[in-house]
Amino acid sequence: MTPSQLRTFIAVVQHKSVSRAADALFVSQAAVSSVLSSLQGELGVALIARDGRNIVITDAGKVLYERAAEIVGLLGEASRATREAGRKARLKLRIGAVTTVAEFLLPGWIGSFLETDPGFDIALEVGNRERVFDLLASRQVDIVIAGRPNNPHAFSTIATRSHSLVLIGSGGAEVETDPSRATWLLREEGSGSRLSALEVIADTGFDVPTMTIGSNVAILQAVNLGLGIALVSSDSMLGESLNIDVSEIALPGLPLAKQWHLAIRSGNQTHPAITAFISHLARSSEISVSS
Repeated sequence: MTPSQLRTFIAVVQHKSVSRAADALFVSQAAVSSVLSSLQGELGVALIARDGRNIVITDAGKVLYERAAEIVGLLGEASRATREAGRKARLKLRIGAVTTVAEFLLPGWIGSFLETDPGFDIALEVGNRERVFDLLASRQVDIVIAGRPNNPHAFSTIATRSHSLVLIGSGGAEVETDPSRATWLLREEGSGSRLSALEVIADTGFDVPTMTIGSNVAILQAVNLGLGIALVSSDSMLGESLNIDVSEIALPGLPLAKQWHLAIRSGNQTHPAITAFISHLARSSEISVSS
């Protein structure tokens, strides 16, 4: 097995598609299929299986993915550390963030950080909570900003930021905002806010229609247009430039107090770029550093 083969297999697992993996790697589908065939022949086991048009990762494939992600991640870290030690590269901070944080908090955080200390390069990966913690586990990012870690033994929270989930509807008086009758706008599968909204719906016993929209900005615009109501982070209301007119809807048990967790892999030595970023945010009172 070569690092190139492992990177190809990782892409197939993460994109759940040979064609999407090929697009991400800028190679042909035939090249990706050839790598998969070669790996399966070399190992003597099936790594993927077909379920109609969908790809299913076998148990053997899941084992290889975990090891492969670790190996490729370590190779990347070794390369970066070597360049930084030789002072041939600027320090690089790789951040994984859920969509709400990436859309409404990180642009300001990164901008002020680089204004204070421009000697860093930033790489940002955006996805739902499941996706970004997967990136952290496989060493593809250095720090994640998301909801509570899905595996507290594998990840350590080094700082937090408080926010709340509020129910909002259009500010227009003629729009239906009764939470027991209105359409609830939900984020995509794997989103923490989606799970919280479904829990609220279940707890209240509402039998309501839902609509899935995979973007916070799109949900806010949809609420503004009266397409439904939504449970959103209070931090998403920081986007004054969106030019929306929404209002908070009262419902027992809301708003929900939540925290963004700034998390790293447990047992890892904190990279200097992470230390600098966390110190900057703490000085700006954007976060609270964990003791």
